[in-house]
Amino acid sequence: MGQITLRELEKMDFFKEIPKDILQNLLNESKVVSYKKKEVIFHSRSRTKTVYFVYSGEVMLYNLTKHGNRKVIFILGKGRLLNQSIVSKKPNALFCEAACPVQVIEIAEKQFLQLMEQSHALTRSVLLWQ
Repeated sequence: MGQITLRELEKMDFFKEIPKDILQNLLNESKVVSYKKKEVIFHSRSRTKTVYFVYSGEVMLYNLTKHGNRKVIFILGKGRLLNQSIVSKKPNALFCEAACPVQVIEIAEKQFLQLMEQSHALTRSVLLWQ
């Protein structure tokens, strides 16, 4: 999969209000990664230093019960932010797994936080879409 375009990013609800220059910087710093069905994107209680958005497909956010069964909390699709702990620096509260073949936009947390400092619209989107 090649790099995502500015036009494709602008069509996603999360990014609609973000200025073009911030979106272009986000594109420059990000990559699109493919995951197979049932592949874990991140684990509960782990601390990731990456921010994830669904580009295509769907992911499941879930916990494990005391008996080891999955309890699905959310199923998220295109344009959705996957991290719940971007600003808090806390470990992930949930597991994230590809529900089908999925492509995810990944950007280093440090660069994403710098973009949030530059754009109130991006910060607002993070707060609204969590």
